[in-house]
Amino acid sequence: MLTSQTSISNNCEKQEVHVVNSIQPAGIFVAINKNNFKISHVSANCNFVFYKDPQDIINTSLENYFSERSIQKIIYYNDLLRNNSFPTRSITVLEIYNLNKNFEQMYFLIYGTDNEICIECEIGSQFIDAKYKNEELLIEGMIEEITYYNGHRNALASLVCKYIKNLTHFERVYFCEFLEDGHGYVPADFSESPLESLQDHHFPATDVPMVVRSLYVKNRYRMICKASYEAVPIVGLKGKMNLERSLFRNIGSTHLQYLKNMGIQASASFSVIEENKLKGLIGCHAVQGRVIPLFLLPKIQTIVEIFATKLMTYKLNETIVVSQNFILPLIDFANLYSEIDCDLSKLEYEKLCRLKKIFNADFIFYRSNNKLQSNTEIPIELVQYLTSFIDKNISDQEFYVSNRLFDSDPKFDEWKHFASGIILISLEKNHSSFIALLRKEKIQTRTWSGNPESTQVQSDGTLSPRNSFNTWYHQINRMCEPWSHEEISLAQEFRKKLLDIRSGFLTKYSENMAILSEKNKENETLLSEVHHRVKNNLAILCSFFDWKIRESHNQEVINEMREMKSRVTAISTLHEVLYQGGSFGTVNLARYLRSIFSAVYSIVKLQNSETIDFRLNVPGNIIISINDALPIGLITHEFITNSIKHAFLGVKEPILSFEWKYENENTFFILKDNGKGCEDIAIKKGSSLGLELIKLLIGQLDGTMNWEGKNGVELKIQFNKGFS
Repeated sequence: MLTSQTSISNNCEKQEVHVVNSIQPAGIFVAINKNNFKISHVSANCNFVFYKDPQDIINTSLENYFSERSIQKIIYYNDLLRNNSFPTRSITVLEIYNLNKNFEQMYFLIYGTDNEICIECEIGSQFIDAKYKNEELLIEGMIEEITYYNGHRNALASLVCKYIKNLTHFERVYFCEFLEDGHGYVPADFSESPLESLQDHHFPATDVPMVVRSLYVKNRYRMICKASYEAVPIVGLKGKMNLERSLFRNIGSTHLQYLKNMGIQASASFSVIEENKLKGLIGCHAVQGRVIPLFLLPKIQTIVEIFATKLMTYKLNETIVVSQNFILPLIDFANLYSEIDCDLSKLEYEKLCRLKKIFNADFIFYRSNNKLQSNTEIPIELVQYLTSFIDKNISDQEFYVSNRLFDSDPKFDEWKHFASGIILISLEKNHSSFIALLRKEKIQTRTWSGNPESTQVQSDGTLSPRNSFNTWYHQINRMCEPWSHEEISLAQEFRKKLLDIRSGFLTKYSENMAILSEKNKENETLLSEVHHRVKNNLAILCSFFDWKIRESHNQEVINEMREMKSRVTAISTLHEVLYQGGSFGTVNLARYLRSIFSAVYSIVKLQNSETIDFRLNVPGNIIISINDALPIGLITHEFITNSIKHAFLGVKEPILSFEWKYENENTFFILKDNGKGCEDIAIKKGSSLGLELIKLLIGQLDGTMNWEGKNGVELKIQFNKGFS
């Protein structure tokens, strides 16, 4: 496993490399005071251009060295800089006095600091420029060809390297692209002897520390004309100054030694910027000292900027292709998600697997409302452990991507053939619902320019220059095929779509529930009124029976009237229990049976006035529907009535027991008395209205019955249907 690049990057450039007091000997530096436009600092080698001792130049006026037109150009630049309406640095032509007191044109780099305007030029540039001026048309042709190039992106990168090599005459020009983890990869290289190609090589992230990368964003091109140089001090400067925009500032010893160890003397780099972020570098290497003329640098940078724009176009086109291939399937899946009311458990596994194809995943599973998917292609132990990992370690991340789960938890090594990488699409903040896309391990080999594990930090916190740049191969295990930028972006957009659907569903669900709740309240009120009126009407009917009983002098008629009244009362009791219980479609069985016994016993009492011991063994959680309650209640009524009328005559301690139980997945209702019994009750059951009614009601409940007449009467009913 590679050494952690993050900790090294934090140390390798602790000093501010751009705050210096010297420059490279290939350039000349002049600092001009913004207030009085006098020269405040100069490099010690300025006599090569101004033909005076540096001390004699400090605090003198610009008129002694520049034409009036050039001075006005410097003042105008300062005004633009103050108004933030000019690039931070620019290449311009200024006129300076030569030894013959005639003006001579030279290219200068001009930029501003807090208190000064700085200008820099190359020593001898007035002689070099003529060599390149004939290449203006060639550069225009290069720019046009790159602009309209339609081939592969890496082929375009090679073409850009080739053109820049032709312009700079460096032995090696390469494109180093910075990947998501910070390290560099070289997809294109154009080299000649004695330098070898860096094609397909990787570079550790520490080779270009973050503090240096920030400078590359500000300075789109920079140059080291000769790595083995003696720095030229800046005369008149007390301390150091910020030269982050300088072209010729003194370079840190770490980077110079780095180049020497590679066998490089001259180096130049051009920043590849996308959306103001450093995405790569065009690097130039030469084994001997070499200078790129100032006027050529911005032209090369224009080529690089067009190249960067083309790279963004390639990326956009790739995204469009991905969208065209996968956006319609994702829309279909989103519509399906809406149709199943955002409940993934209702989704057929085959349709869920469509997401695997879209995101090039090897496996997939989900959790829906805290319920894990049961039919997966991966071990249930992995599903459970990964779910626990999500809940414990990434609970605050609603979208999570990893190419190497092993780095987060080494235990994932056990399941690397199923899940080395993951994209987690969470649909709830608490991860109660999510989709997990998994990729298995894909062993990869990277070719490094030198062994990144040999990176060392010096005692002062800076990076030790690497000595070896020999090709080094690193095999990467426990890592999946990395999720592409397009796949990650697509997954994020897909998640947003699902969240929008889920939000709309929950809003509609809440509205529907509110409407339903209101309707239920209305229905409950109506049902309550219905049960109340039925109960009252049945009470009126019972009053008619009482009236007939009082008028009649025939005991047989009176007994019949009382029996009919008790049946009506059993029915009335059901409506009373429903009305009082507040649940208008179901009834608690135990409570209902107690009420029936009380009601019937108050009408049909024992002649000897003995109190019946009523024993009820019915679980308190048994709830039955109103359709089942009525026949069960009437069966109970008929059994109670029959026992009071026939079984308990002469019995001193009468007992009625009702039991509801489950045996071997069957439901039994057992009614029993301790009366005198009736051994031939199974024969008699068709000879009385009550017994015949019991038979009909049991049939209505899809049940079977068994009578026993010894030691009292027992009716055992077995139901072929389930009850709560």
